[in-house]
Amino acid sequence: MRRGTPWSAHALTERALSGEECNEVISELKRHSFHFPTLTATTVQPWYLNYVQRAQSGTRTHTPSRAKDFESSASAIPPSGLRLYATSNRKVVDVHLDVYLRTNSLASPLQASHQRHESRTHLYVRFFHDGTTGWGEVSPQPSTLNGDASFDEVRSELQHQLIPLVHSVIRNEGNVPHWSRIARFTNASAASRMATTLVEMALLDWWLRRGEESIVTLWPPVFDTPALQTTSALEGSTLLGDSSIHVRLKVDTRPLSDHVVKSLALAGDVLLDYNCCSPSRDEIAHHLAQLAFVTRVRAIEQPFEAGNVVDHALLRASIDAPVSIDEGVRNRRDIDQIVQYGAADIICIKAARVGGYSVARTMVDYATGKGLRPYLGGFFESPLARGANRALAQHLVREPSDVAPPTLLNAGQWVSDDLGFGLTPSDELLSTFEPLLHVDFAVGSH
Repeated sequence: MRRGTPWSAHALTERALSGEECNEVISELKRHSFHFPTLTATTVQPWYLNYVQRAQSGTRTHTPSRAKDFESSASAIPPSGLRLYATSNRKVVDVHLDVYLRTNSLASPLQASHQRHESRTHLYVRFFHDGTTGWGEVSPQPSTLNGDASFDEVRSELQHQLIPLVHSVIRNEGNVPHWSRIARFTNASAASRMATTLVEMALLDWWLRRGEESIVTLWPPVFDTPALQTTSALEGSTLLGDSSIHVRLKVDTRPLSDHVVKSLALAGDVLLDYNCCSPSRDEIAHHLAQLAFVTRVRAIEQPFEAGNVVDHALLRASIDAPVSIDEGVRNRRDIDQIVQYGAADIICIKAARVGGYSVARTMVDYATGKGLRPYLGGFFESPLARGANRALAQHLVREPSDVAPPTLLNAGQWVSDDLGFGLTPSDELLSTFEPLLHVDFAVGSH
């Protein structure tokens, strides 16, 4: 053969190649980033002759790009040798990411100080690669509230920031990043933290299923974490069960009704959740007086706006009940400020608010080390994410947390198994998901 690549038109000759020339062809193929595992001096002959014929007939003869180009001309090559692998100038598309939405109605509408919760729209991510599928979920607020991102903000963050970034990492590295790295892709915005949680959960589920492991392998149960039951003093009725129930009661600045006070006698304890409605200290004191001989007040939660540690600290110094902060906990710096000011005894950590389950886990450990009592909260998730919350809570926290099955009217049928987070949507349920985005990722050679 003449000098130059074996697919240069002037170098082609329709004849059998010598062993040395066959080896040169193979070397050139590899140099141009194409590798056939079983391509040898013998099996390269039929491909080369076909290549010459195509070149002489004017057929495009650039470096081969599809394995099927060789199936008719290289019958002597075993099927495994027809697989084409690329490193720099060709990518194999085998990663698929889908984003869906589905709206569920709450079994009982819930009135909070600034918002009435009647339904919740869930965002799901399905991540598929190498024959394995992982699922993730977050449930954003319908509109921006108390520093939490809206559904539209999270969707935009996914589409325009996070998914393109993940795509870039996979393209450049030629592999799926480990689930624990996704938290590093977040920025300071609430929308980014929630979007990151969604993708991280899907990748965690995928990594576990790929390794044929369950979430309890990663987070073995340590505590029998009690469940919180959320209800509202602002509704016409308050539904409570037996005395073992730990209640989160949505309240505002108004006194509790006699009906609510009587109902709370059945509760083991109650957390009064003000959702940043800024009551006066006298109004809080009146609530405490109403419940003094009825039930134990586990905490006064987030009466003031997120980030206002000063008023929470002053309140804590003036009452006998513990103070809890919820919306004001988004990162370690918030925990440091809470501790520095003595603003709370309890904090609520929500994975979707802090940027993922890996971040939530480290923040629980960090808060515990600072002398706080953390618990895990939720956002009216479907069974998928609620199960993830339960697994992490039972691994880390003693405090009552959002681990009870969600009270949704149309949650649909989820299929249980022993891998990943233990749930996948049934075909019937999946047919009710509304597709928002589909992305194919290109992964390089393995």
